[in-house]
Amino acid sequence: PGQTVPDQTLMVVTCDPGHQRNNQNSQSITSCTNGQWFPDIPHCAKLCPSLTSTTVDMLCWQGPDEGCDKPMLPGTKITFKCKEHYKTNDQNSPNMIRCEESGQWSGQLPHCTPKCGQSNLDSYLLPTVLGGNVSKVGKFPTLD
Repeated sequence: PGQTVPDQTLMVVTCDPGHQRNNQNSQSITSCTNGQWFPDIPHCAKLCPSLTSTTVDMLCWQGPDEGCDKPMLPGTKITFKCKEHYKTNDQNSPNMIRCEESGQWSGQLPHCTPKCGQSNLDSYLLPTVLGGNVSKVGKFPTLD
């Protein structure tokens, strides 16, 4: 930065770790032609960290939907809700946060806890009873 270079000089621009160009590439070539860089020197945006949760369903998007398991560019939005059989006690919690230019999320994921007295096992267990009374899915059978 700040140095004069001869006409037709090529410059390779690589983003630092934790940063990325808006067009998804981390590297770009630009050339000095008649005292101007063409194409313009790209901006490397600071990425927001990936978000994961075992109790929250998330959808990340900036244009098309994306997975939330990788660092995200500023402007990316995440909509979320507690997974089935989970709830949050904070009813004022937002259901969307945004990746800011600072590389930080505009808020946090909700803290979701299991709903008391409700099992989430009914979605993948087959009830079987031997020598007892039939019970509803998610409840415990009793023996005679």
